[in-house]
Amino acid sequence: MRIKPSYEELERNLIKLNKEAANYKKAEEKIKHLNLILSAIRNVNLLITKEKDRDSLLQRACDILVETRGYFNTWIVLFDDFGKILTAKDSGLSKLFAPFYNQMKYGKLTRCATKALNKFTVIVTKNPLSSCKDCPLSSMYGERAAMTAALVCREKVYGLLSASIPVHFSAEKVEIHLFKEVADDIAYALYTLKIEEKNKRAEKEIREHRDHLEKIVNKRTIELSRTNEQLQQEIYYRSKIAIQLDQSKRQFSSIIKSVPDIIYRLDIFGCITFISDSVKSYGYQPEELLGTYLLDLVHPEDKKEAAYKIEDRRTGDRSTRLFEVRLLTKDESIHRYKFFSLSSEGLYISDETKKDVFQGTQGIARDIADKKRAQEEQFKHEKLQGVLELAGTVCHELNQPFQIISGYAELMMMDKGINENSKFYTLIPKIKKQIDRMGQITQKLNQITEYKTKNYLEGTIIDLDLKLG
Repeated sequence: MRIKPSYEELERNLIKLNKEAANYKKAEEKIKHLNLILSAIRNVNLLITKEKDRDSLLQRACDILVETRGYFNTWIVLFDDFGKILTAKDSGLSKLFAPFYNQMKYGKLTRCATKALNKFTVIVTKNPLSSCKDCPLSSMYGERAAMTAALVCREKVYGLLSASIPVHFSAEKVEIHLFKEVADDIAYALYTLKIEEKNKRAEKEIREHRDHLEKIVNKRTIELSRTNEQLQQEIYYRSKIAIQLDQSKRQFSSIIKSVPDIIYRLDIFGCITFISDSVKSYGYQPEELLGTYLLDLVHPEDKKEAAYKIEDRRTGDRSTRLFEVRLLTKDESIHRYKFFSLSSEGLYISDETKKDVFQGTQGIARDIADKKRAQEEQFKHEKLQGVLELAGTVCHELNQPFQIISGYAELMMMDKGINENSKFYTLIPKIKKQIDRMGQITQKLNQITEYKTKNYLEGTIIDLDLKLG
């Protein structure tokens, strides 16, 4: 037999059914809300994969979170590298967002923003109207709660994300988790855009650098091409000059070899650094004289004056000209001194300061032995001519007085008044003999063609008795 429930029991069951219906409705509403949130997250992720403009990305993310009915309003604030407000985007806040943005821009952050930046977690404000009276947006929330999170990726804060939701959903862990996931996705998108921006900037810099390098390379290539052409021309001209120099050197060497004079060059110390083949005519090889002192070949009696002349530093009209000096020569191992006429001058080159620097001495030594012999012969001839003229004059001038004296002597010998008893008798023949001897002397003087001298007292006289030739 079925027992009829009492009124109280029916009332309890009704209340229970009403509660279950209410819980079901809440669960259904919660599921619907979560689906909206998930739809918003999917759309935001899809946006992130396509949108490459930062401002468009932020604005569209705010719009998507509101359009899907997951959130009532949203705002995103972006910081620069120094933590200052760079830009901000919103959806569903209308004109009230401008005062909020200005307040944040001048460094006055809201309580929820400060907490989010300090803790890096989702900050839930259940009653913004009473909790955040300093926030220009607090009047917009009504009975809704606010969730705020820092946009952080790789330990770098890019900005803040905030949204309003029904109060009864704000305490749900899954709600907080999903909001944090949206904030992290947007932060990662900002990080990716930053990296891409850096990459683009780096690619641009690389491209500009490459273009710059290509311009430099092209410029250098043109310059190198011109330089190469110039070098080719320089090589051609240098080669031509080298051939001409070689020809000139050969001609110069041929001239030097054909010149009988000795051409030499000394260093700053007087050592021979070059000497022509003409020295072979005097018993030397050029090689054996290189490195020796030219002054060592000078006759001892000439060295004092030659020391200054041979190593002459002067040039032009002041240089040494036709200085006669005796130099040592070799003739089958017999050393003899010969006379040479020497001309020399200093050799200079200009240094970096254009100052003349002494490099040594160069000169020519001409054999004047034959000339000296000719001069000696000329001197002897002129001296002989003078002697002959003097002898002729003496003979001419003495001949007449000799004849007169001789005539008088003969007359005295024929004089009868002079006999053996006269004291002049023996003197007259002696006078006559000496007169005849003087005649013989004048005859010898007339016959002189060359002569030699002999010592007499403290000087010399002509030896008339010596037969020459």
